[in-house]
Amino acid sequence: HLQDTFAKPFSAEEVDPKCGDWGTVQAGLTPGVIVEEMFSPSVPVKGILEPLGGGDWITPDILACHVVWSAVLQCNWEIKVRTPTGATHTEALGVFFRDGSCFSCRSPMPLKDWKSTVNMLESMLPHADYVRVTLFVKEGWPVINEVEYTTGGLEVVPVRIAREWALQWLEGYYKYF
Repeated sequence: HLQDTFAKPFSAEEVDPKCGDWGTVQAGLTPGVIVEEMFSPSVPVKGILEPLGGGDWITPDILACHVVWSAVLQCNWEIKVRTPTGATHTEALGVFFRDGSCFSCRSPMPLKDWKSTVNMLESMLPHADYVRVTLFVKEGWPVINEVEYTTGGLEVVPVRIAREWALQWLEGYYKYF
């Protein structure tokens, strides 16, 4: 089970620089509280798992929100599942934009008050050039999982969105500096 897996430290073969930064590697050596265990998916997973031949969810769905110069650009909504073969699979559930519109959404908005969520995200770090805030959803309300300063290089983004992202980022430097 998941609890058994996380209760033991990873072996040296499982934890190496490919896992991520120093903090990620160190966290893998000494497990602590697994926040994901405190949540469950905000959407029914049966419809997600059936096309994959079954399986189970690994982590609850998240919204990875990209905030450029204190303005929400987009939130990627996804869930990680394990297929019957044991493979890990990230299933995209949609992309929400600042105005609440959604690209390729497979379910209705999981949050009760999108406007308040956007307000929270945009007031967290004023004038930060870029930050990604990952949210869990609990009973329709956002719960902050992590805040990460990153270049966004790990994200897969459609070209038009990537261009908009880059333009907003550059425009902010001209505006604020």
